Amino acid sequence: MLGPRVGVIAWGTKSSKAPFGRWSYSIAEVVNALRQRGINAGAVSIQDLSQGQKISFWRQGTDRLWHAEKQPVPDIFYNRILSRRREQSPTVQKTLRSLQEQGKILFNPGYLSKELVYNSLVDSDVCSYLPETLLQPSPEQVAETVPQWKTIYLKPLNSCAGKGIYRLHKGNGRWQVIGIRNKRPINFSFQDDRTLCLWMEKLFRRKKYLAQQGILLDRYRNRPYDFRVLVQKNEAGEWTFVNTGIRLAGRGQVVTHRPNGGQIVFPEKMFNRRFGPHKWKPFVKEISQMSVSAAKVLEERHGGTFGILTLDVGWQSKEKKLWILEINSKPGRFDEPHIQRKSYDLLAAYLRHLWVQRGMKDENIHSL
Repeated sequence: MLGPRVGVIAWGTKSSKAPFGRWSYSIAEVVNALRQRGINAGAVSIQDLSQGQKISFWRQGTDRLWHAEKQPVPDIFYNRILSRRREQSPTVQKTLRSLQEQGKILFNPGYLSKELVYNSLVDSDVCSYLPETLLQPSPEQVAETVPQWKTIYLKPLNSCAGKGIYRLHKGNGRWQVIGIRNKRPINFSFQDDRTLCLWMEKLFRRKKYLAQQGILLDRYRNRPYDFRVLVQKNEAGEWTFVNTGIRLAGRGQVVTHRPNGGQIVFPEKMFNRRFGPHKWKPFVKEISQMSVSAAKVLEERHGGTFGILTLDVGWQSKEKKLWILEINSKPGRFDEPHIQRKSYDLLAAYLRHLWVQRGMKDENIHSL
């Protein structure tokens, strides 16, 4: 197969039936989608990359069985290690750094922390879209801030899929706390600041947190929703808005993630309801411009190479205000088929761009 040879990096296991554990299906989907678009892609175990000049290049055949063949290490890698804990281990970090030191192209080099995202964007052109935020606050700071913000979200600096998020609100002299445990909503309360702070002290000892101004999101069917926005690089290596989906929070939930009960809503239906037929285009244009600007700034200040990002974007209809709630460098697949197909099209186009750029770089080196 002509074209770029690309290694999709994942966490490997010793099983030939599921060489990437519970992520094998999603890794196979990416590899197969790229190969259908002319990219010579294979899955690569991160542990295998430290073994030498030849690695196992895994593919799933038409029989649904995985097959591996020894191949030279490719020049382009797409990081799909879907475990923050494993990716941050010293051994994996050393291997990823080694690839970059060897001059390999590694895009979407790692998970993004909420602290890094906030610090990258807070003094940029998109800073007006950021909710007010306290990084690693003390319990006392959180308790003192609630009267100003009304509602506060506590979010782990390094987490995804809504894990570990709590919503705090004070009403009728009591603190109400809503969170998620084992994918189910939990609801409890504290009578005073002291007992709340004691609970937060234990929480903050386990993980580093930020406190974020609670945004009163627009509601549909009496449930809050947000936009899941996809931005990617195209065949010219430039950031572009792909599309947006809408995620409706599960009943009693504080987040809209589907693993926690979130549901899909078709954007056209929502846009027509909120803005009227054909009057929603300026709104989508603002989402597009904001998201592309945020991706550019984040990549520039991070210093790595990214090719695909998703943003969770909130909307306050009364204030007519958009908010950037999260940015994710390891997005899962979109449930909307037309968005996912376009995403794979752009991913293949971007990989060809990287391949051409690498070829030009090598030609310049050889001509010196």
